[in-house]
Amino acid sequence: MFNIRYIIIPILVWLLVWVIFIFIKKEVKKSEKNMDKKYFLVHQSKIVLWIGIICALFFFSLIILMTIFPNDTAEWWIYLCFALFSIAGILMALYCIKWELKIENDQIIYTPFFGKRKTFSIGSITKIKLKNGQQIKAYDEKGKLFSVEFNCRGYNVLISRLKNEQIPFEN
Repeated sequence: MFNIRYIIIPILVWLLVWVIFIFIKKEVKKSEKNMDKKYFLVHQSKIVLWIGIICALFFFSLIILMTIFPNDTAEWWIYLCFALFSIAGILMALYCIKWELKIENDQIIYTPFFGKRKTFSIGSITKIKLKNGQQIKAYDEKGKLFSVEFNCRGYNVLISRLKNEQIPFEN
């Protein structure tokens, strides 16, 4: 039997994701208006941070409610799924807090989510790969230095700065 919910729910989820990306894009443009090309910070959107926090709190609250008020419908795999969504939300929030790219004159300080902080000069970048206008990857002679997605605050300022430095861009 055909059920309309199977059509409406995916459309609503797609629309919600689309609206979130519109808000992220507006936040990025607003934050980049006053950035100085010599001193600026590239980091994740605050909206993504809040989505991670809300996701973690929501699913953790559901786990607590299911434990306090059991009704014999919650199987072990539901607890597992909710715990995984809670952990994913926490990791997303931690990623937004830790990951950053700081540009100070000709120095770049890159702090990845995993690994050590790296410092290098803009002059050491040999090429930039641009993927569909949504992600850039910077390389030197040894390999990849960093990558930045379009939803990061400072993304467009970084691209403008790298182009001013005449670093070759590839598609």
